[in-house]
Amino acid sequence: MSDLAQNRLLTILGIITAVVTVAVQILSVGEIKGKIETVVSVHERRLDAAEGKIDENTKDIAEIKGKLHGVASQVGKVPGRVVDKISTQQ
Repeated sequence: MSDLAQNRLLTILGIITAVVTVAVQILSVGEIKGKIETVVSVHERRLDAAEGKIDENTKDIAEIKGKLHGVASQVGKVPGRVVDKISTQQ
């Protein structure tokens, strides 16, 4: 085999190797992109499902805060009422 033919063969093999390497890298990137898109869509569905529960919890928290405020406003009054009740019973 002459040097010219050998050089051409090696050049062609190098080009084929480079093309195959680039193709494999592109496929790997595509696979990673697909995995990322799948994970993102799963998380979007989970967030959408949790949104109703978050709204429900927000309403419950507001209700609890209101009740706590009512209890807190009565805390100072209860001992006075108890004292009045005890003193009127004696």
